[in-house]
Amino acid sequence: HLNGTFWLVGGHRFDGQYNPMGHNTYTQSYTEEILPFTVSGAFPNLTVSKLDPIKDTDELHRRDYNVTYMTDGSDYYFNIWSGVFQKTANLPYLNAVEIHDTTLTSVPNFSQYLNHYHCPSLSLYGQSQSAMYTVFFGGIAQYYYSNGTMMQDNNVPFVNTIGIVENRGGTYSETKSSVTMPGLLGAGAEFFLDEELVQNHHILQADSIGTDTTWTGYIYGGISSPAANVFFGGMTNQSTASSTIYRVGLVRNSGLSSNEELPKSTLELLVAPNPSKERLMAQFKAAENGTANYIVINPQGKVIAKGSIKVEAGKNVLNLGTLNAASGNYILQVEAAGQKQQIQFNWN
Repeated sequence: HLNGTFWLVGGHRFDGQYNPMGHNTYTQSYTEEILPFTVSGAFPNLTVSKLDPIKDTDELHRRDYNVTYMTDGSDYYFNIWSGVFQKTANLPYLNAVEIHDTTLTSVPNFSQYLNHYHCPSLSLYGQSQSAMYTVFFGGIAQYYYSNGTMMQDNNVPFVNTIGIVENRGGTYSETKSSVTMPGLLGAGAEFFLDEELVQNHHILQADSIGTDTTWTGYIYGGISSPAANVFFGGMTNQSTASSTIYRVGLVRNSGLSSNEELPKSTLELLVAPNPSKERLMAQFKAAENGTANYIVINPQGKVIAKGSIKVEAGKNVLNLGTLNAASGNYILQVEAAGQKQQIQFNWN
């Protein structure tokens, strides 16, 4: 809700019984539009007036995302963050979209690797820094960290990552907090900002926070998962609704300095299909002609396959054939033109 208008952003219509395997138990259709509307009158005699919809079959073909208030210090607008599913793959979007009145703009030169599904979020604006911060708590994501290395899992697991996106003068960057959620929590949960704090449009004014702990609000509801990938391991009945309300504290000048910049990689490494069987196929983008080196690592950290291939600038396909390995999770690492990326895959 902004300037007297409500904005119904994207989403889809879903009919039937959900299953994570794509079986024919449901139908769904994406709205691919934003529907602005106004509400007038006094309860219970309310009148809803629809305004002209804003359509975009590419940027609004998504659901299960976060929509947050944003500001540059003077104007207020909305952002769409990530969400699912891409038109050409059952994977999350990695871009963010700014909504200024009736104009949609995909944020250039930015990829959101963490916190892809709807999760609790906290918005802050620092007037002294002229910077906007959006904090995402856990949820579900295609990327996560293991022993300091960013991993890619196309099963899109539950995660405990707390991610922070900074927008400074129109330049976006993403970091992860050194603090994590106390479990695989956050998917479908909400953050309730303390109404006593200085805020505007649900954006906390960071300059009003003291150097001691400020209790900013509460995380309520959502899913508590016993494992990262419960949908594919016979554990579909073991996730539960979270029964704990979490109080969230913020200590100014203590958190952002301990965040870790996400490594930048232009390889866009992808294993498809994942899980794989019979042969392992991957694709990636190389910045220039040359050689790409690859290794496959088992859960014990042992290299079970390695090699190199000639590559050309642009998209390349890596065919490793059949792995002489037992069923389980493995890591494929590819390095080309000074870029390195790892991805977790399942071999069965």
